Amino acid sequence: MKVFVIFFHLCLSSVIANPVSRNTLRGHDRIYGGEFTEKNQYPFATVSFILPGFAVTGGALISSEYVLTTAQYIYKDVMSMFIYIGAHQYNDQGEIGRENVHIDGDDLPNRMVIHEEFDPETLAKNIALIRLPSKLEFSATIQKINLPPRSLTAKSLEGSTATLMGWGASEENPDTEDYPRHVNVTIMPQAICNHYYPSLNRSLMLCSDGEINKGACEGDIGTPLIATLDDDSTVLIGIVSFINSLGCAARWPTMYINVIGYLDWIQENMVES
Repeated sequence: MKVFVIFFHLCLSSVIANPVSRNTLRGHDRIYGGEFTEKNQYPFATVSFILPGFAVTGGALISSEYVLTTAQYIYKDVMSMFIYIGAHQYNDQGEIGRENVHIDGDDLPNRMVIHEEFDPETLAKNIALIRLPSKLEFSATIQKINLPPRSLTAKSLEGSTATLMGWGASEENPDTEDYPRHVNVTIMPQAICNHYYPSLNRSLMLCSDGEINKGACEGDIGTPLIATLDDDSTVLIGIVSFINSLGCAARWPTMYINVIGYLDWIQENMVES
């Protein structure tokens, strides 16, 4: 199985407030439950970025030049970005097989594509692309994740198992983990998800069940949700958008951007060199 997770280290000019004003939501999510992954357990490209003193977020490498992530932490006030690709041990800057990429503030506007309809209050269309300064060479530690086929639908995923992984908090560690964890979750029927979040715009969203002690937690915003298809291929189906403010161990669902619904937008905005 190939999982491709990306975490960025963004330096912001000011503290980023929770972009969701509703008391029912929290925008700082991390992996909760699950197990630690082994190094290169799934040859996956990882990028870790920390927002010093502010937040931690993630993304997915979808080509040798592009990272797919959420818009909520990068749509304003970003001064510079450090992208860790192929990382396993979060704090080991000299880790073998890893690329540490820096994009300075002057170049960032040319490298970020934020969905033109993104709403920071409701997190609608909470999706963005980041173009890296140069193409990556794929290796045992750096690979891309495939986008889902157009034949796949959100309806067809209901009840299926998907995998979420990242460096976020766990029940043992309230801070960001040094090593990534992964956990299996179940995709909920949209009708049930609508019951939990009736006031939100749920179009182009996926939900995983709220089974206690399993799901995203602080540090996992932007973290990829992957699925293995019948032909044994692994594809990116979602990226974490938010969880309920009751906490990581609560039984409320985690909500994801549904990558399947953004295939046209992604392809229209990727300009490969």
